[in-house]
Amino acid sequence: MRLFLFPKNERRAWPIIVVMPFGVAAVMWPHQMKLKIIGIAVVAISLLTAIVGWGSDKPPIEKEPYTVQEGDTLWHIASERWEGDPREGVRWIREKNSLESPIIHPGETILVPKKEETE
Repeated sequence: MRLFLFPKNERRAWPIIVVMPFGVAAVMWPHQMKLKIIGIAVVAISLLTAIVGWGSDKPPIEKEPYTVQEGDTLWHIASERWEGDPREGVRWIREKNSLESPIIHPGETILVPKKEETE
């Protein structure tokens, strides 16, 4: 797409010739071009807002600090506290604690999913 701009006249602006692919040309006045650009921006912002706002309906997982005991592993902690597949629990614990490896040491304090209270 190529734009050919004409110099401004003192009384009114000159049209802008827009050359599209395949030799199609369109003549637009500057105010039409502004409206088109504003329209495209509004649509783009609306789409981005819709995509970002499209979250899951799950409530955020509550977390609590946990002090690692002798013999604890991430798998053991995740299987006790994570509802569902323990692999997802291990991944969640590693992400929340920025753990580069799955190795944890006794006395270390990490964030884990809050244990559900059973009645």
